[in-house]
Amino acid sequence: MYQLNCAQKHVALATGQVNSAQHLLDDKMSKLGRLSTAVKERVDVEYKRILKQAEAEQNQAFAHIDQMIEQLKKQICDKSTQLKQLPLNEISVFVQGMTSNIYSSEYNL
Repeated sequence: MYQLNCAQKHVALATGQVNSAQHLLDDKMSKLGRLSTAVKERVDVEYKRILKQAEAEQNQAFAHIDQMIEQLKKQICDKSTQLKQLPLNEISVFVQGMTSNIYSSEYNL
């Protein structure tokens, strides 16, 4: 009988240790799950911040391009106006100068 009691106590002790270890493992798994969620949320926030910044930079670049194009269009309109106002004997020289400027322009399209 003494041996049976001893064995039962030993089994109860081992069961308690297993339950304790299982509780510890479950707790660690839960913490890992929360950590995973928190890290993913931080990554998502950072991603959205970077995306917003990139969109702002893109919009600035587009606005700058539009401004440059408008300036070039204005220059072309000014040249056209000048051309229309020239006397006939000055048109040839003006066109030659304008043509060479167009070909040497950094905005050669």
